Amino acid sequence: MFYTADSGDVMPAPNWDGGYGLGWLYNYDSTASGPAAFNHRAGLLWPNLRDPKIYICPSDNVQMWHWSNHDQATVQRQQQLSTYAMNGAVAGYAAVISPPLKISAFRSDDCAFLGD
Repeated sequence: MFYTADSGDVMPAPNWDGGYGLGWLYNYDSTASGPAAFNHRAGLLWPNLRDPKIYICPSDNVQMWHWSNHDQATVQRQQQLSTYAMNGAVAGYAAVISPPLKISAFRSDDCAFLGD
């Protein structure tokens, strides 16, 4: 709410695996690889939150390994900054609506952020 209040009712942009550039959680650096590609101090919410612990549920293991159907292998989680994800509908998924939707466009039962 603090972000939209300061941004003309506009939601922060979501982030996408593989990079969406600047979003709520991080700015993606395509010249880096693995966890180093995700700069949380450049994320849109960082200036207000300023504590990396706030992005992680205490019960989450951000460095866990899991099976990837895409890679057909056991891989480590790339984005290790957050337990939470933002609903891509805010920016039209792959269509990338810019700027994202205004918060007033959402119904009271819509979900913008998802957690563990």
